[in-house]
Amino acid sequence: MTIPEVLRFRLAGAIVAIVIQLTACRLETPSIGASHRDGQWIWSAADSSLFAEREAGDSVLGGVWVATIRPGPTGDSLQQTLALPPSTGGAGPIAAVVRIDAATHPWWAGRSDADAARQFDRRLAALLRHVDATGIHVAEIQLDYDCPMRLLPRWASVLRHLRESALAGRELWITSLVAHQRDPDFGRRLRGVVAGQIVQLFDTGNRAGTEALSELETLTARQGLPFRIGLGAFERRLPDGRSTGHLLWFDAVGRFRSWQGFRGLWVFPAGQPYTRPLEGKR
Repeated sequence: MTIPEVLRFRLAGAIVAIVIQLTACRLETPSIGASHRDGQWIWSAADSSLFAEREAGDSVLGGVWVATIRPGPTGDSLQQTLALPPSTGGAGPIAAVVRIDAATHPWWAGRSDADAARQFDRRLAALLRHVDATGIHVAEIQLDYDCPMRLLPRWASVLRHLRESALAGRELWITSLVAHQRDPDFGRRLRGVVAGQIVQLFDTGNRAGTEALSELETLTARQGLPFRIGLGAFERRLPDGRSTGHLLWFDAVGRFRSWQGFRGLWVFPAGQPYTRPLEGKR
């Protein structure tokens, strides 16, 4: 090979390397941070005590219920009611959890997505000013809404607006249901809008089992969203006399952690100790 040929060969190699680098940069689309965090929701003083005990020996984030949004007395506009102070989760950081009440479901009728987004935006902007003023660092926002299937596209539209307004620059997680995973467009609508979803497996009618786990693993992978799993450490007695079986899901904790896209395990204690279930004990 002559010197000019060597130079041409080296130049071609350099060009190929540059093209590969540029292609890689182009494919690495900037994504919203989806932090891997285990956590516990705090809905009461009893939950706060359980969190303090667990936090002492483990690295977990407290999800403090700071407010509930629901329609006002006339049913036309949304109102926001403060719940627990951010300090209920200790010195911080915390996840600030906002519950969207089920009474909001019929409120969507007869209004545009733009109007709905403006109302949520005003409430959340005011809430975050209040929370930030306490000096407690908010690591992420969680919007807890058991959204009806028919409203999922509209909810995604509102979330896109909030991402550019009241929640700009915030790490945003939303709760979701197993049923939501069966909507083939659920993940597509939310990619680039939320950091991820927290799939709730309590008070939803979903019972643990081999088939249920296999289906959930397949569905979450198909949606392509980072996800966390939300477990309940309490049981309820159903009308037919059976238990809700919430604690059975704890047997799958090790399996959850191996799933593609998994970003943490969250527990709703409802005042019940849950260290033993987390360790696989009954």
